[in-house]
Amino acid sequence: MASNNDNLLEHLTKAEILHDIEKNCSHLYSCVVIKDVPFGTVMKEKGSVRQCFIGLYASASDFKVQPKSHILKTGHLRSK
Repeated sequence: MASNNDNLLEHLTKAEILHDIEKNCSHLYSCVVIKDVPFGTVMKEKGSVRQCFIGLYASASDFKVQPKSHILKTGHLRSK
């Protein structure tokens, strides 16, 4: 039986594969803050994250993800 985390992981993986920006952002709160340490960037609020996805997909159209279930176990991703 799939858990909510499994369902969220499947939802996000499908959204990434399809490069669906709205589905990628659908699980985020409006006040989200994402720190990308390797690139030295901070994205604040959904609009900033959406712009990041637009830029990412435009510059790397063959971008793929390999989800790691341990991210979900920490509780940092939450569905609405």
